[in-house]
Amino acid sequence: MSLQPPYARPPGLFGTTASVSLVGRDSRPDVLLRVHHPAETAQPAKRSRIWELSDTLHCSIIGTCLSTAELRHVLVRLGATGAETADEHELHIMGVMLAGRREAGAKLLQRMLDRSHGLSIKQYAKAKDEGALSRLWDESLQRGDIPGAYWALLSHPAATEAVVKKAFRAVHMLSHLVGAANRADIRRLRQLEEDIGALQDKLHRQQQQLREGFTARDGTIRHLNEMLVRSVERPASDTAGNADAGGEIETLKKVIAELNRKLGQETARRDANGSSSA
Repeated sequence: MSLQPPYARPPGLFGTTASVSLVGRDSRPDVLLRVHHPAETAQPAKRSRIWELSDTLHCSIIGTCLSTAELRHVLVRLGATGAETADEHELHIMGVMLAGRREAGAKLLQRMLDRSHGLSIKQYAKAKDEGALSRLWDESLQRGDIPGAYWALLSHPAATEAVVKKAFRAVHMLSHLVGAANRADIRRLRQLEEDIGALQDKLHRQQQQLREGFTARDGTIRHLNEMLVRSVERPASDTAGNADAGGEIETLKKVIAELNRKLGQETARRDANGSSSA
């Protein structure tokens, strides 16, 4: 199956004998709820199929109700050219093209939609009129349960143009809100990344200073220990001839003890900080 740019829709997709119902929206082309054949005089008792819905709705259905993985699975199964490597936008275009083509792949799209949103379809099946559908949609909107609810509503046999228009507009605006929220999240993520980088640099500098401090203290302690050893090993006659030798040794011992005490405190503090960070 070949679906390649510019993905042009074949002419006469819906035929020339179908009459359609219209749902107006702003100044853009009208939204078509479903295709009706002239012989139909009453609302169909069965759920609508995706190819029976307006192609104006297909974009929102494919973009809202199917994940990229689900859409790719359908297109690969259909043998669509490039489906395995296509990006999200290309997949979306392929899916929208197929949605109105019953024999070309819309049946598989329908099955995937029904399978993915079976629970929502069962829930909405309890609604028997437009009012019940509208209330269910409002509840789904409040819960943020949009994909399944949107498909269940659009395909519901009791769906009217008014309730479809209501859902279509809500999904359209949600797409803008989600886009704005994503942009804000990206800005916050970048700021957090910058803050993390600055904190990591600061931590690296502090760790370097701490290592240098430990190295200096260790050198001082070694030097004082050497002095103490030399003083202790000095001949007794030299010690007796130096009235300050005993006091010097005691001073050295006190200095070493104090340095060891501070070193122990610093080591304990560093260990505690490391544990809390972990």
